Formats: sequence, structure tokens, C-alpha cells
Amino acid sequence: MMAGWLWENRAIILALAMMLSSMTTCAAEDPLKQNLAVDIAAWTLNPDGGNPVRIFQEPSIQISGHPAMRLVYTDTLPHWGNIKREIDVPAATRAISLRLYKHSSMPQACLYLWLIEKDGDQWHQKLLFDGKILGAVSSGWLEADAPVGAFIFKPTGDGKRDMAHAATLLIGCNYGDIDVSFSDIRFALAGETPQASPATLPPPTPEQAE
Repeated sequence: MMAGWLWENRAIILALAMMLSSMTTCAAEDPLKQNLAVDIAAWTLNPDGGNPVRIFQEPSIQISGHPAMRLVYTDTLPHWGNIKREIDVPAATRAISLRLYKHSSMPQACLYLWLIEKDGDQWHQKLLFDGKILGAVSSGWLEADAPVGAFIFKPTGDGKRDMAHAATLLIGCNYGDIDVSFSDIRFALAGETPQASPATLPPPTPEQAE
């Protein structure tokens, strides 16, 4: 009886399967959901004793109808200020890719990326633009890739390396005034571009490996 019912309703079943497949594909390929700069409300100041960083919409730069995320940081002791948001790191991540517009900065100013695991362990990397820090490049559009293999591990949690399960992304402003607008912050996956290297997420420590 089940076979007969399936045959009689095959058109409906096929239509439902095609609809579900289409919905799944659209969700997976939605570039706005993949761009961490779009949801500005997801970013907040990290309460780590640093200086405040202003986060607001920059309507003069649009991301498919959405304003870019502008950061303004005024440097003073202790010479840092961080903003954060929650993340899920895709398994095939090879880098964090960023595109931003530099409005201005002091010559010594730097941007950092931090990945924070749930247990508190940290990974950090200085953002470089053609090998130079933010303060050493001219104002205008800039792009940078932060390869996962170039992050430096800081054991401030249980000491077990597990970058693949980092739960928080920080953008750090350091050493000088910074005014930039981010139009694109995303996880670059292996195979996305001809230059993409194989995924190089550090494996978990032996204690965590299954």
C-alpha cells in the first residue's frame, strides 16, 4: 500500500523535494548572511579594559542595500580597543577575508583579529595590507586575508588548541587613531578562488580528537 501511495503522490513529493532543495541552496549561498559586516547590531564593545570603539552605519558605502560598518577609535592608554561578535567557523575555512575603506589613521595604527574559543583560549593575528600595517598605507579601499595558519595561539583557557570551535571574533584597534568602514568580513573557504590554499585549520589537540 505504501508503494501505491508513493506512486500516486509522486508529483507532490517531487515538488516538495525540489522546494526544500531550493530553500536550502538559497540559505547556504546568501552572501549577505555570510558577510559578518552586514549585521552591525551583532557587534559590541569587548569589556576587556580597553578604550571605547564607536560602531555605526556608514550610509555612503552600501553592501547590497545595507550600509557598511564604520569603526572610529581614538587611541590613549592602554592603547587598544576591541569589538566582538559571535561566530561559527566553517570547517573548510582557509582565511578570514576583509575589505574596508580607510578614512584615516595615525601612522602607527594597527588592526588585529582575534578568535576566542569557548574555554578562553585565544588566537590573534595582525592585519597586513600588502605586507604593511594599516597606518603605513594610504587612505582608500583595502583588502586583506588573514590565513588561519598565521594566527598565533595564546593559551588563556584550557590550553587545548581548537580554533575550529572558536565562538567569538574580535577586531582590535591598536596604537593609534583609526577610522575605517568595513564592507566585507567573511570566512574564505578552500577552493573559493584560484589562489585559495587547502583548508589549514589547526587540528584539535590529541586530548580532544575523536
